[in-house]
Amino acid sequence: MGTLEDEAKKLEEELSKVLINQDGRRDDETLRFLYENYHKRFLQDNKQIWDNGKIMVPFSLSAFGLYANLSSPSYGVTLILAFASIALSFVWLINAENHRAFQNKSFVWMRAIERILVGPNVKVPFKISDDTLNEKLSSPAAVNITIRWFTFLVLVGWVIIIIGNGNCT
Repeated sequence: MGTLEDEAKKLEEELSKVLINQDGRRDDETLRFLYENYHKRFLQDNKQIWDNGKIMVPFSLSAFGLYANLSSPSYGVTLILAFASIALSFVWLINAENHRAFQNKSFVWMRAIERILVGPNVKVPFKISDDTLNEKLSSPAAVNITIRWFTFLVLVGWVIIIIGNGNCT
């Protein structure tokens, strides 16, 4: 699989061949319908990622707070809290990655349709940054990297607690 732009170009070529009316003209109404629906899907997948994150992240992190408030946590309780916290963060990661893949599909469809309706020579980036910091923080991989780092750091946090804490009884 190539880049999203490469996939959009391939889909553009396929759509251009398929969406020709009986009178030889392109079916722009169908393209607009498809675009609207893939745009809705794109936004819905984004909403799903963050709606799940609003639940998973606080519960995942609350296990650290619960652990910190235990006066003498047993090894078993620590393992249960660690497992629950890590599992929640991984569930969010898996969910986010799946919805991001669906977003990529929607993006490819939208980009291909844009190229057909507006023309392949119009090159507008998906995002337009206004400074270097914004460019880094809004890069296509910024959210993916952040969610992956969050999950990794939750795991590392619990490993440090389990291995480094001699207070577990």
